[in-house]
Amino acid sequence: MKRIYSILVVFALGMSMWAFEVDGVIYNAIDDTHAEAISVLDGVVNVTIPEVVEDNGDVYEVVSIAEDFMKNQVKGKGFDVRKVVIGDNVKTINASAFESCTRLDEIVLGNSIEVIGNSAFRNCSKVLSFDAPSTLREVGDLAFSSCSQLKSVVLNEGLVSIGKKAFYDSNALTGTIEIPSSVTSVGSLAFSTTKISKVVLGSDVVGLGSNCFADCSALETVELGSKLASLPDSLFMNCSKLASIVIPASVKKIGKMAFYKCTNLKDVVIEEGLTTVGTYAFRLSGLEKICLPNTVTTLEQNAFYDCQQLRKIVLGTGVEVIDRGSFKSCVNLTEMFVLGASVPECASDNVFYLEGSDYGTENLKIYVPSDMLESYYVADYWSDPEVKRCFSDKYFTVTYNLGGGENASDNWSVYSYGNEIQLQDATKEGYNFLGWYDELDNKVTTISIDNTSDVVLKAKWEEINDNPGGSGEEGSESPITIQSESAVRVYAINKTIEVKNSNASLISVYNLIGNKVYEGTNTSIPVGQNGIYIVKVGAKAYKTIVK
Repeated sequence: MKRIYSILVVFALGMSMWAFEVDGVIYNAIDDTHAEAISVLDGVVNVTIPEVVEDNGDVYEVVSIAEDFMKNQVKGKGFDVRKVVIGDNVKTINASAFESCTRLDEIVLGNSIEVIGNSAFRNCSKVLSFDAPSTLREVGDLAFSSCSQLKSVVLNEGLVSIGKKAFYDSNALTGTIEIPSSVTSVGSLAFSTTKISKVVLGSDVVGLGSNCFADCSALETVELGSKLASLPDSLFMNCSKLASIVIPASVKKIGKMAFYKCTNLKDVVIEEGLTTVGTYAFRLSGLEKICLPNTVTTLEQNAFYDCQQLRKIVLGTGVEVIDRGSFKSCVNLTEMFVLGASVPECASDNVFYLEGSDYGTENLKIYVPSDMLESYYVADYWSDPEVKRCFSDKYFTVTYNLGGGENASDNWSVYSYGNEIQLQDATKEGYNFLGWYDELDNKVTTISIDNTSDVVLKAKWEEINDNPGGSGEEGSESPITIQSESAVRVYAINKTIEVKNSNASLISVYNLIGNKVYEGTNTSIPVGQNGIYIVKVGAKAYKTIVK
């Protein structure tokens, strides 16, 4: 290498005088032992950035790739690079290093990379996957945006931040995105407009940016972390396939338009802890019913505006403010339970407004405690005759003592008179649910249509073990001996036992205490409850666990 060539490169690029070329890549000496890759000569197709490079006997560790690495091509005739291999000493890929390398279809990242800068691989339209190295700590703004064929992203534990629009408009990206617990922040629009179907947030993720998953039209499942502080504005806007979500106790506010146009969203479980439902939070969602916990104090403007499938809502004991238009155009809302010991303030007179109707309360019943009726009758807004006529105290509460289990979302804590209630099973890891029992220890499966008093129920459980045995209840058959596995396959999926490769004329299913729960010839057998089952196929028996 001749130093005169290096000087010409320096003058062209504005770099220091210690620039030199190795195998088509130009480097700049940062100090006596470290170098940065600063550009590629025109016409180079395969770029290898090794761990070390040598110039006139001096050896340098290559620790970074410069900003605009590809744009700095000496002749500037376009980006020919198809493959890039990055050595294990490189810690930083700076901003726009490979931006718009539309022919680049293979990237091999080194094992020391800590930072991928802003727009580093933006618009690399042939890149198919990104598997983050274990050392990565930061993915910059727009780092992989508009990578139109990017289909798979795997993020590493140890990653701290994901920048704004990091994967925005990479609309071939599908499958599951798992955001590790080490991540403390995810920028706005980070995964917006992708085709991901599932999002799993690590337990320690605290912050998400606005619109983070907006317009993800294939998103069906979301698991939120237990330390998430809020659901920011427009977080899931236009996620039309999202059907259900559990909002953990750590979340204090649901932001503006967080679930706007989530038209298939029907099942929302909100744990105690939330205080505020933001403006337009659920507008035009598919909600049919929702129960707000006692910690909620404020419904901001138009919180449930245009939820045209919403039929029932329970406002917990803590609600203080119901802002204007909170239930505007909820044309099918028939039951509202307001359970607090004080009358919520209404900011204006159109809380329930419908087009063509002054109030929109024609079919609405508002259930409040008996001792609060007189207070509502004289309170601002609530005392208006069109609202006042909606009030009733004809409801009862249901208290569920779960014994460490988790209740079904369809088991509500409050019901109006005249409804027959089919109780749903609770769940508890490691246990079979035996049923609901009243205060007299009677098993209860249904609350009568004639009930007018409060109900207290207790869940009973049976611990699951791997030694079924036992004599069973009276009338049951003898315990079954477990046989070794043959060509017959027995397994459970979605609370259905499947029997494959069976020629037996009779299939019998028993629960752990020996009771027969099925006998017949079907090979797909719904069982309904979680637990261990013994499946007798002809002369042999198999054990399967339904979860």
